[in-house]
Amino acid sequence: TTDPQIYHPHITPAEAEPFARTFLINSTLILVPNMMTIILDENYGYVLLAATSTCLLNTVHTLNTGHFRRAAGVEYPAAYAPPTRTDKLALRFNSAQRAHATYTENHPSMVVALLISGLRFPLTAAALGLGWTLSRWMYMSGYSRGDEAGKGRYRGIQFFLFQFALMGMAGYVSLALTMGW
Repeated sequence: TTDPQIYHPHITPAEAEPFARTFLINSTLILVPNMMTIILDENYGYVLLAATSTCLLNTVHTLNTGHFRRAAGVEYPAAYAPPTRTDKLALRFNSAQRAHATYTENHPSMVVALLISGLRFPLTAAALGLGWTLSRWMYMSGYSRGDEAGKGRYRGIQFFLFQFALMGMAGYVSLALTMGW
C-alpha cells in the first residue's frame, strides 16, 4: 500500500507533517491537523453546573409561561394574548411570555461566554453564571407580576452586569489563547 500523503496532488509530504492523522475516504484524502490540548481546571465542573442551572431555568420559564397561558385562556399557536385583551390575566401572560423571550434571546451568547471564560477563570465564571441565573429568575418572577409597563422586570435587570462581565472575560480568554499569553 502507498501512503496517500506522498501522492496527493496538492500536498507534499513536508506540508502533510503537521497533520496528526489522515483518512482516505472514496479516494479523497482527509487531513486532520494536530489539535491544541486543553486541560480543564479541576474547578471547571462548577462552570458546567452554572451552565446547567441556565437550562433548568429555561424549564422554569416554560412552566411559568404555560401557567399564565392557561390562566389567560390563550390558545396555541398564539404567541401573545391579542391586543384587544386588556385584563390582568392577559397582561400577566404577555409579560411572562416576554420574559421568556428575552431569556432565550440572551441565553446562547451568555452560555458560550460562560464556557469560554471558565477555561481560564472557572470559579469567577461559575459565580457570574450563577448570578446571571438568579438574576434572570428575579427578572422572570418580577416581569410575570404584570406590573404597569413591565416595571417588575427591574428586579432582575442586573443580569446584564453578569452577562457583560462574562462576555468581557470570554474575549480576554479568547485573545489570550490566540496570542499565547
